[in-house]
Amino acid sequence: MAVVQAIEGDGSWVRIRFAGELDFATSDLISETITQALAGHADASVLEIDVEDVPLIDSTGVGVLVVSHRQLADRGIRMIVTNPVKIVERVMKVTGVFETLTGAGVSAQRRRGAGGSSTTRS
Repeated sequence: MAVVQAIEGDGSWVRIRFAGELDFATSDLISETITQALAGHADASVLEIDVEDVPLIDSTGVGVLVVSHRQLADRGIRMIVTNPVKIVERVMKVTGVFETLTGAGVSAQRRRGAGGSSTTRS
C-alpha cells in the first residue's frame, strides 16, 4: 500500500514523496494526491514525484503517471519522476516511458545539441 510521505512546495515547484507500491490498489491515491498538491500550489510550474521509497510499480501505476504527465503538460506544468530504485526504473524503461517521465530524454537531447546527433571530438 502506498502512502504519501510529504508534499512540499516553494513558489513554482511542488514535490510529492510516495512510499510503498504504486499499483492498481493505489492508483486513486496517486491521482488524488497530485490534484490536491497542485490545488494547494496554484503557481506551480514543476511537479516532482519522488519515488525513492517506492519498491514496486505496476502497469496501472505507470499509467497513472503517464496520464498525469500528459494532463499537466497540457496545463503548462512539467512533471518529473525522480529517484527511482532499479526495479521501478526497469519497469519504466520496459514500458517505454522512462525518458519521458524522468526527463532523461531532455537532458540527453540537450547534451547532443539541436541537431540531434552526438558530437565527439578526437
